[in-house]
Amino acid sequence: MITLKDIASVCGVSVATVSRALNGSGDISPAQVERIRRTAAQMGYLPNAAARALKTNRSFMLGILYEDRMDHEYFSLVIEGIRRRAEERGFDLAFLSHNTQDGNAEYPEHAARRNLDGVVLVSCRWQETGVQRILAGPLPCIVIDYAQKGCDTVANDNLGSMKQLVREAYARGYRRLAFIHGEAGYVTDERLAGFEAGLQECGLIKRPEYIRSARFRHAASSWREAKALTELSVPPDCVFFPDDFSLMGVMDQLRQRGLCLRDCFAAVGYDGIGPSSYFYPRLFTYRQDTETIGRLAVDRLLDRILGQVENWEPGEVIVPGTMLQGDTLPPKATLG
Repeated sequence: MITLKDIASVCGVSVATVSRALNGSGDISPAQVERIRRTAAQMGYLPNAAARALKTNRSFMLGILYEDRMDHEYFSLVIEGIRRRAEERGFDLAFLSHNTQDGNAEYPEHAARRNLDGVVLVSCRWQETGVQRILAGPLPCIVIDYAQKGCDTVANDNLGSMKQLVREAYARGYRRLAFIHGEAGYVTDERLAGFEAGLQECGLIKRPEYIRSARFRHAASSWREAKALTELSVPPDCVFFPDDFSLMGVMDQLRQRGLCLRDCFAAVGYDGIGPSSYFYPRLFTYRQDTETIGRLAVDRLLDRILGQVENWEPGEVIVPGTMLQGDTLPPKATLG
């Protein structure tokens, strides 16, 4: 069995230093902490969870609050990023559940039963009583892609990415830009603001009839709105979709009718999910940096839990993604 003394010998430090690094306490540089933890993992060190919890008064468990289905690639990748970083820092994860006997989620009670050290809120009904209770309670929390007063946030650059995509469509010759967005909420509000700011920067007119509401990952609603856009007296020459899944669904509907996307409009997706690069024609889209979002969420939460931030104040970290080139946004030969 690998001991702290074995790790200390390999790293050339004291046993006390190894203990502080593995327990997240003490005045040790981040680089040294990473080196000691990496060495411990490579040597196969397995800490005694019960002893560690008793000694530090921590459970080394973080809660994940996620109220959606795991078939959404964006959220599953964010959670995977959270899991990897938590594991690197010596913490395990537990999914929070709720009871509905009185119609309210009992997340705080579940967190207390599990003796969680903190919670990452990934996707939930934000105004639900139980969610608001856990956000307002003493347990350190961090939220993903949502603005909550008094709470840390790590979010995709929803606003900046839309401005970037609008500028790219403009550079390729498109002037009549439409946006089919998802349900109302933080993400949609930010993307709408970015879309409108991009139009303004490019000197383009915002046409109310070009702004359409659908649902995220719901091809049928996006198809309905895309079809309505093509029937306008002056249809758009480029349509932005809420996500890649919806855009692929619209492309499939067109294909069933013997049409190609280029017969109707250019298109921009969002998310950069795996299938988008293999779909034909290949999607022009925006990939969110899920790994960094998950990693930063864990780091900010643990820095607060472990007392590594003096005078903590809630803040927002915006994580940029990557624009992925594709065939659904070809250069326009002539301006319409």
